[in-house]
Amino acid sequence: MSKYINEFPQHLVSPGVPAFNYRVYFGDPNQNPLTNPKTVYSDAGLTIPIAQPLILNSDGLYGQEVFLNGEYSIQINTPSTVANPNGVIWQSAPAITGIAGSLNTVSTVAEAKASTNLLDGQGVYILGYYAAADGGGGMYVYDASSAATANDGTVLALDTLAGRLLHGETTAITVKTFGAAGNGIADDLASINNALSLGIKISVPKGVYMLGGRLVAHEGSALVGEGRESEMRFTNAAVATGITMLINSGYDTQGGYTAAGNITISNMTWNDRGDLDTTNGSGSNNALLFAHAKNVHVHDCYFPQHKYHAVDFVGCADSSAYRNTCENGKSSAIQIDQAVAGTNYNVFGDDTPCINVDVMDNNIFSPCYDPDAPQGFVGGIHIHRDAHSHIDIHHNHLQGPFQGVFADPNVTHNHLNIYKNTVLGINRAGASVDINPNHNFGIRLLCAANNSSVYKNTVSDFNKGGIYSGYSVSPLAFTKGFSVEDNDILRCLEDSIFIINHESGLKCRGNTIDLAADNTRGIFIDGADRLVCSDNEITGNGPASECAGIRIENGAVTVITGQANENRVYDCQYAIDIQNGSGFDLFDNTLKNNATPFIIIGPTASVNHERNVKFDSGWVAINAGSEVSSAHNLSIIPTNIELFVSPNSDGSSMRKAVLNTSGATSGVWITEIGISTMLVRAGSAGAIAGISATGIYGVAAANGYFRVKATA
Repeated sequence: MSKYINEFPQHLVSPGVPAFNYRVYFGDPNQNPLTNPKTVYSDAGLTIPIAQPLILNSDGLYGQEVFLNGEYSIQINTPSTVANPNGVIWQSAPAITGIAGSLNTVSTVAEAKASTNLLDGQGVYILGYYAAADGGGGMYVYDASSAATANDGTVLALDTLAGRLLHGETTAITVKTFGAAGNGIADDLASINNALSLGIKISVPKGVYMLGGRLVAHEGSALVGEGRESEMRFTNAAVATGITMLINSGYDTQGGYTAAGNITISNMTWNDRGDLDTTNGSGSNNALLFAHAKNVHVHDCYFPQHKYHAVDFVGCADSSAYRNTCENGKSSAIQIDQAVAGTNYNVFGDDTPCINVDVMDNNIFSPCYDPDAPQGFVGGIHIHRDAHSHIDIHHNHLQGPFQGVFADPNVTHNHLNIYKNTVLGINRAGASVDINPNHNFGIRLLCAANNSSVYKNTVSDFNKGGIYSGYSVSPLAFTKGFSVEDNDILRCLEDSIFIINHESGLKCRGNTIDLAADNTRGIFIDGADRLVCSDNEITGNGPASECAGIRIENGAVTVITGQANENRVYDCQYAIDIQNGSGFDLFDNTLKNNATPFIIIGPTASVNHERNVKFDSGWVAINAGSEVSSAHNLSIIPTNIELFVSPNSDGSSMRKAVLNTSGATSGVWITEIGISTMLVRAGSAGAIAGISATGIYGVAAANGYFRVKATA
């Protein structure tokens, strides 16, 4: 009698993973299907034979109807595309009298372990770990001679039989294969640690996995979740111990980057406060810490309430943290640290720094404030201790941190680059973060960051300052080869850019600064040689605001040579204040609507200053035959005045106009200059005129635009 075997609709490698491209052989009952094949047919009349093996499709199905005559045995081999194409993942020697689905199928791991009648090479399909369809189980093969170490996941020891049940597919292992429940109740620590010990990719299905202790990642481990609903959560008892949720194996191995590496943690939630509240109490739980490792990558993870650091790289190389979200943290969200003896672990001790670490595209919504740290030395991203190099911090969004990016004082780093970050001193509710206003900065580098740069960042609303670089406490560490360029700094109090004790070529260029409060400074440089401070635009809070645009003076480094050219300073009480310096050029700056004097040169400064624009009216509309009063507010009668005309409000097709001309019927000229205003008149024949080889000439247009500049 023919048997229709397609009632078993799908072959699986493990729960939910079809056996795509696997090869199926049918044989005589109780025989090896490869040496004693049994003919299979595509019709119930058993007239159309099918060549063996049958290749399963992407759904783990035969893709056609399959019939046999009587009882049979079956063997499934791995695909021809794998390294061992003849590897058996499922074999049955006993006769089958029912559908294939009844073959060697048990409900739970416990039931599989209790098996007493298995043949060597026989397959066992386990429907679940604790119960059918709970995500555990999968396809196993009985190896009667195996003495592999049992791990209650991919290697199962049997209760009475010798040998082992071996999982048939190591590329589709989940934590549930090892018995992790993910129900928010059971302690899944041992199960997940067993999974991590394999050093392979382990999937984390959605669920809450309670941890009563620390996880350990081994060389090659990858723990990959299914989004925020795949959550690792400390038990409250574990929170009380102050331990880290996950570390790498051999983290305390001294001598460079020799601990377990090549580790990936991704796409899941790490909750190191358990069910406790989110207030900033004491304690030092980290979520993830890696030390003395290479190639560690943490990405797309969510840290809802890190009690200490969310991610801590301690003496790591070639590693990264990207696209993570950190909220409600007590201390720095992401820390780059040196392996120094005397830390909480007290086992590092070889001073290994971090090299080639990339921190990018993270969202940090945390106060990141540790009241126990000296001077609040933490930040959303913290560069801790000494000697790090090639650290890139970029494209991060930091909102509401006590300090955005912070580097420890009086140490030296090389090739530290902070760029294209958004650093906001207000939280998502729009409130200012004022936990400790004396140390509330956007980017604060209290170190010598040599050959480093801070560029194209947006920094706003910090109570102390925007960008700070340098240190002034003995013993001094001078910075060499540093640049601050093309940053937008808005509404920061005190100093938007404060640079102290730099030497060998400081560049401060192309920054845009909005001083939205009195008694603030745009750029304050306290000691720098070979300084280039140019092309910055600074807008103050009005001429009477006591705002200063640019101030330069000696610190521990004497200002020797340099330039402050082509800056634009508006609405400040003091536009440019040079207290010290020699051989300093101060050319082509535009200084508009500032109180007088525009430029202050200190008694010990030697500065070449000329061609600086003290007044710029911008483009002002004027009609033929009319007169316009333009306020310059210089408190003196300006000299070196230039007048320009254009038919367009954007100044296109601009011409230089004639000054102090009267009685003309065309053109634009200045008729009167006073200590605060000047009058500009247009001739009756048309407002647009200029100078040409033949003198003044007009055009037919009845109106146009003029612009007045006064330089010194």
